Amino acid sequence: MRRIALGLGIAAASVCASAFGAEFAYRAWFEPAPARVFYLDADRRPVDPLRGVGFVEANPFVPEGRLRSRWKAGAHFYICYEPNTDPEYFDAYGCVEYRINRCQIRDREEVCDPKPAGSRRIVCLGDSFTFGWGVKIEDAWVRRVERELRKDDDRIRTVNCGASGTLFVDEYWTSLRAKFCEFEPDVVLVTLCLNDLIPTTDNLSHRKTPPRWVGASHIIRDLASRYVMASTLRWDPGSDPVAEILTWPPEVYGLIPWLAGTGVGYPQMWAGGGPQRALTEMRIWCESRQIKLGVVLWPYFQGLGTGEYYPFRSMHERVAEFCVGADISFLDVLPSLEGHDDSSLWVHPADLHGNATAHALASPAITAFCRRLLGDG
Repeated sequence: MRRIALGLGIAAASVCASAFGAEFAYRAWFEPAPARVFYLDADRRPVDPLRGVGFVEANPFVPEGRLRSRWKAGAHFYICYEPNTDPEYFDAYGCVEYRINRCQIRDREEVCDPKPAGSRRIVCLGDSFTFGWGVKIEDAWVRRVERELRKDDDRIRTVNCGASGTLFVDEYWTSLRAKFCEFEPDVVLVTLCLNDLIPTTDNLSHRKTPPRWVGASHIIRDLASRYVMASTLRWDPGSDPVAEILTWPPEVYGLIPWLAGTGVGYPQMWAGGGPQRALTEMRIWCESRQIKLGVVLWPYFQGLGTGEYYPFRSMHERVAEFCVGADISFLDVLPSLEGHDDSSLWVHPADLHGNATAHALASPAITAFCRRLLGDG
């Protein structure tokens, strides 16, 4: 028995030593740098531009009771990523530059001036997908569309009002009426993402948090994280999370932390009719001014690859059906992005916004849509 016990003890010690050795080697030589997003000011000093003095101020044009920040005129900063996964795209620091003009949007100074006679403007409303979060301004779809349109008429300009103190559809509407109308639009293009319409949480992605002990080993932690990400992005074919979400009672919306933190709830989501009301008001406002209105819907970047199941399709169908009934021109960019691996469309593993590739894929369809709205297509 002693010999067996001794053998088992030696074996256990050997396993532990090997495990510690593997863990040490992994941390020392093989562990990938943690993926993260960080920010630098114009002088490359660490800063948080979303809260920093000199970068943002309160937006007075959102519904009462909501706290929203819009960019200050002249703000200049960088959004940066570690590790630098694409040195040919990001700069040497892993960053993308952002400059805010005097009318507090990410665009050129010239669009702040009165519209020249004979020119036409497309005012683009939306959130970070319109703003171009994680991509150079020239690679964002707003500027790509303009370049194509100007090949036929050099007097056309797009105006990027994305992420300028607005998060939800009714805020796009109030800011259009109070502020963005100053850009004298011929076309108003409202870009929607699914989180403008339905609340989403980790539970909706079937995400499971690894046990706390997993973090003791970086090897196990990283393997578990890959499993978690994989399970987050895959759904059972045939499941319809949208149908489930739309049956939630209003009180459930108040229990979702990220949604409650924005000051909105059930009335502002699709189930409560908020986006539909705001889009209808925008259509009436635009019609009274002979302005064309268009709605563009972006998908979530999950389940888009060939042979994969995209679980939010029914939300796209609902928005399309509403727009047809409300006599609002509608474009779904989902077909432009399907067949592409999700991760190939992300800015970075730490930032799942659409990258330059995603913007490039969506731009031809948006360009054709804008031509029709302008009466040129």
